[in-house]
Amino acid sequence: MAVYDQSYRVYGGATTAHWQRLLVIPRYGLRDLFRGRSFLAFFLTCLTAPLAAAALVYLANHLPVLSFLRIEQLAQKLQVGAAFFYHLLGLQAGFFATIAMIIAAPQLLSQDLYNNAIPLYLSRPLSRWEYLCGKLAVLAAVGSAITWIPCLAVYVLQVSQAEAAWRAANPGLGLAIFVGSWLWIGLFGIFSLAVCAAVKRRQVARGLLVLYLIVSASLGEAINAIYGTTAGDWIRLPRVAEAFWGALFHTQEAAGAPSLLGASTAGAVFLGASLLVLRKRLIACEVVR
Repeated sequence: MAVYDQSYRVYGGATTAHWQRLLVIPRYGLRDLFRGRSFLAFFLTCLTAPLAAAALVYLANHLPVLSFLRIEQLAQKLQVGAAFFYHLLGLQAGFFATIAMIIAAPQLLSQDLYNNAIPLYLSRPLSRWEYLCGKLAVLAAVGSAITWIPCLAVYVLQVSQAEAAWRAANPGLGLAIFVGSWLWIGLFGIFSLAVCAAVKRRQVARGLLVLYLIVSASLGEAINAIYGTTAGDWIRLPRVAEAFWGALFHTQEAAGAPSLLGASTAGAVFLGASLLVLRKRLIACEVVR
């Protein structure tokens, strides 16, 4: 058919809601992420610690089982409380979720920036902050499946097995797990996306994130040792998170962490700087000189 015989017709089909369009980015992001067998195997490995914690919770509340297995001394050492869930969250969020976000964040953002695909996204009815929220939703989904969801499952198991005195003594552990997990997911997730946006290349971004964790730990310890202070921990996001976790769990396990005021200031600086980098890099057009 000739071009002049074709006439423009307005689309008359059904349209999707705006919130449904926002789910396209996390849906395909999760599909591409879990398509690789290596990441799927790592994700399943992340769930071994909560399974072990659930077994310990069951043993701690069933002393006859310990007597039958002739490991009564384990019952004396095993105490399920705030410190127990603090260490569990530290392992799941500070180690497993961190590695998962280091793997996932460059795959989500660096490839779009390297191939100059951001203008294609933003030419649709999608703002750059909605695009960013879609990418961050993938990290939030993966981080949630590693941190607060399994940790809360262990906590629910403990609540169902423990006596009323334990529940009265630990009323806010569930909320501490939930809030502490989201603090780390949001803070390190946005920071990792900012690093990816700054360098564009996937492998370079992963290397820089790992290098930051190593260098900031060494530099922070050196500053603390030389000046006799905890200010060196302000440049270390894991230590900033530990300060919040210590306040949420009301435990002395985070005694060496920076003050809550210092951690809040450091977290706000990291978050603000990351958002500024993302605002500068996620643009609809780019002039290359």
